[in-house]
Amino acid sequence: MRLPYLPGARELVEKLVRFFLLHPAKEIRVRRFDLCADVAAIDFQRDDADAFVTKARGEVSFGVHEATVKGRKLELTGFAIGQKGDISARIYDKPRELRAKYAEDHQKLRREFARLHRAGWNGHESVWRLECQVRGDAIKQFKARDLWELDDLIDGVWAYCVGKPDNPKNSWLRLGVLDKATRRERCPLDPRWRLFQEAVFTTPSRPAVRERGRSGGVPVASALGAVLSCLGAHGALGGLDDLSAGDTLTECLSRFEKAVAAEPEFEERFPVQVESVAKKFSHVPDGEEEEPGEIEAAREPSNG
Repeated sequence: MRLPYLPGARELVEKLVRFFLLHPAKEIRVRRFDLCADVAAIDFQRDDADAFVTKARGEVSFGVHEATVKGRKLELTGFAIGQKGDISARIYDKPRELRAKYAEDHQKLRREFARLHRAGWNGHESVWRLECQVRGDAIKQFKARDLWELDDLIDGVWAYCVGKPDNPKNSWLRLGVLDKATRRERCPLDPRWRLFQEAVFTTPSRPAVRERGRSGGVPVASALGAVLSCLGAHGALGGLDDLSAGDTLTECLSRFEKAVAAEPEFEERFPVQVESVAKKFSHVPDGEEEEPGEIEAAREPSNG
């Protein structure tokens, strides 16, 4: 994997900080990081686009495109998932991408091919790379701002993105086997995807928790109105028929407290109220599926 480069990257950052700032930085914050895993002797086809299941939003599409690289016309295939989101992924044939970008004697191509050979590549088979990029709010949600703690988090983030073999369907992205299931989410896991799930960077880890909330918060008036509306729908606001838009939060809560005291059965129904309010305001649990995400062809070769 890429783990040996992480300590070196931290050392390089420190050197750059000392060079430009002339003193150690008080804080070095991560704004983006990329994780990748390579699998040899597998292949992906156009039909696989219909079998991807992801929490990213958008339509699913796939295409094969001709690209001109250094005067050569090449047919490039690959998938790009959630490119406009805080988590995105790309899947492509790495040797083919390198040959498209560099001449056979180029230092970058020779170095990358040597790394693949050391990992057991025979030089002829395809090697498909899955890259997951994390940035923006997802960095904060994973609590991955601290560069020095990143190596303790990357396995959990990878498990969140692609899933774990013991819980393969709980992931941001996965590939299923299309069968007679009425929904893609119910399809069994594709054996090719399990190979990516088995990748380990430092230590096997459970999927990281992505703590998502409402950006910017909810205005007090809006939250109070929605909560009272929700409670009222369950008949929990008996005696509060004279509320007006000008009531303050304290006055509303005071009246609500009196209503609760006057209604003995309220405590028995309270769990229902809590559940209703939680569904209205809390974040989407990681285990729940969102709409199938955007998957489109990778139009340009990767920068590596």
